Amino acid sequence: RGVLGIHVDDGIGGGDDYYMEVIGRLRDRYSFGAFNIGEFDFCGIRYCQMEDGSLELCQRKYVEQIEPVQILKHRRREPQAPVTEQERQCLRQICGSLQYAAVQTRPDICAKVGLLQSAIPRACIEDLLEANRVLLEAKTHPVTLLIVPIPQFCVAFCGFSDASFETKKGVSSRQGTIVFTTDGNMAKNQLTVICPIAWSSRKIPRVVRSTLSAEASALSSALDRVSWLRIMWAWLCDPSIDWTNPSEILQGAPLATIATDCKSVYDIATKTSPPVCEEFRTTLECLLVRERLAEHCRLRWVSSQA
Repeated sequence: RGVLGIHVDDGIGGGDDYYMEVIGRLRDRYSFGAFNIGEFDFCGIRYCQMEDGSLELCQRKYVEQIEPVQILKHRRREPQAPVTEQERQCLRQICGSLQYAAVQTRPDICAKVGLLQSAIPRACIEDLLEANRVLLEAKTHPVTLLIVPIPQFCVAFCGFSDASFETKKGVSSRQGTIVFTTDGNMAKNQLTVICPIAWSSRKIPRVVRSTLSAEASALSSALDRVSWLRIMWAWLCDPSIDWTNPSEILQGAPLATIATDCKSVYDIATKTSPPVCEEFRTTLECLLVRERLAEHCRLRWVSSQA
């Protein structure tokens, strides 16, 4: 009938008339500091619901209030100079503020913020300048997420994965994932709606020996996240399901789609012939991906340009 989420002493949710009746009973028993419907701020995010049920999520005001790092003019002339402890603290502060936006509503800056955070222990003035550039980009190009209505039992999930191999500059190999809600038209190659709901950009948690290995690890992580979301959604639709048997739940769920731009990983994970790969751990990873694709999930390949 509805969903209610609690964050410390704040709550957010929605539902039908019966749900609103129950919330009314709660308001009779407990004092609410504020009660807003349709348009409001919650944890630094501006929510706005349209007449058709669509939701807009925006943090423009929050991002505009983030202050850039103040860098003295003579320090700007030495971009490779190591930062002082006070400057490092300023970098931590701006990274923390940007991270909250990146996690909640700004997937467009997620990767850049992650790289900035990984640079904090060995930061130099160049990293402070980059932090200010990322902040300026976030302020100059505001982003609003739009969540549109999809019939409950038509909801399907689509995930994209990508990876970068470590560079000579010492940047570790990283993996990126973004997950959308969509409907069955996605699997039919038809024009359809996509709503971003979860994303991440982080360091790959193990040593990878090649781009192929990094892409396989990223794809595996994306599959894990999509599977978890599919099970959670199935439980929300029907709390009586046996969530201790995930394979059975996923088999009965709408077809999910996973996309990668790595043709080699796609070939190893989808071809029925014995896989041929010099990296045995990567081969095992791809075989595990193949196994999980049996849980009503389809792997797609797209070109890097797309």
